[in-house]
Amino acid sequence: MALETLIARPRLTEQAVAASIDLMVVDEAHRLRRPLGHAGDRSWRAVAPIAGLGRHVLLLTATPFEDDVHGFFRLLQLLRPEEFPDEEDFEARLSRADPLPPCTSSTRRADIGGLPPRVALPVAAADAGDWTRRLALEDILRSAPARDPVSRRQKVDRIRRGLGSGASLGALLASDESALKAQAEAADAADPRVDWLMREARAWKEAGQKTLVFAAHRETLEMLRTAFTNRAQLATGVFHESLTSARRDIEVAQFRRPRGAQPSRLHGVRR
Repeated sequence: MALETLIARPRLTEQAVAASIDLMVVDEAHRLRRPLGHAGDRSWRAVAPIAGLGRHVLLLTATPFEDDVHGFFRLLQLLRPEEFPDEEDFEARLSRADPLPPCTSSTRRADIGGLPPRVALPVAAADAGDWTRRLALEDILRSAPARDPVSRRQKVDRIRRGLGSGASLGALLASDESALKAQAEAADAADPRVDWLMREARAWKEAGQKTLVFAAHRETLEMLRTAFTNRAQLATGVFHESLTSARRDIEVAQFRRPRGAQPSRLHGVRR
């Protein structure tokens, strides 16, 4: 079940607790966040009651953890709440070099014999003027007032999404923010990153290459897919957590075909 489904339908969490399920597996567990002094984000609140049953919980992630040390220990609280009470001073625990409980494990590159070498190629930005609309959108978002912790978190989320794409920002905008939505769409239309992708896409297709494009939000994926179709006349596959299991299998199968989903497979990372 997609985490978004569990968040959107709280009754499912209640039913899972009532059924006293034996095993819960959470992929992309780094998305479960509970800042210090906070009740937890919506994903955390959807998962925590099920984890609280005290049965079997498996948290998986292949993404480097971006939060501070508190975020990591908050995940351990889901697994071993008795060992990590709310009043636990995590920094003090680290300074004492207390070992982690045996419920944690990790796989490093060395453990699997390393990974193929990676070659980073910088992308030369287009003329500075092409960034004008994106920068103007950022200025508007940063100048918005935020007088309390909730509004500050919302403001940060808007800024992150606005820097990513106007499409992902648009998903948060209210109906009376049509002017801001129009600016977000204009920023996408002039985004030099998208222009670069469209130019390179044709060369990728001619070379018969399979390409992965990672994006943080599903709305960005849909925007890019539309751009590939309309501007580059190229078909793409899309993969994100909101797809059904059957649809995911179809998308993967299409991507594996020699002539399937060229040139790009768009993969959603965060939800």
